[in-house]
Amino acid sequence: MREAAQCHYGAEDILVYFDAQRLRVHRLGCSSLIADPNAGIFHADMDDDNKAAYHMQAMELIPRLHERGLPVFLHCARKECRSYATLMLGLGVGYIRIHAPHIAVRLMK
Repeated sequence: MREAAQCHYGAEDILVYFDAQRLRVHRLGCSSLIADPNAGIFHADMDDDNKAAYHMQAMELIPRLHERGLPVFLHCARKECRSYATLMLGLGVGYIRIHAPHIAVRLMK
């Protein structure tokens, strides 16, 4: 396992980041922004054991991002992707990136 520094981004930091990015893209003429609270920029230096806790924190942010009018995008790369993606859809995630098309087809039914 690789060694990693502790992540310095908490839930409030992530919300502040997306608030600032939303203002920035609107000033540039973009009418919308999709939030990915699980983006690698927030946990790039985190070891694999701590990433699981971070993923839970990211999922807890979904309702707060919706309150800000931001649709949410999450990546589903785990072996248990179908159950994880089903949970994310239940939480209101609007966009999920999945590497297994057969799972995406099942989720759409």
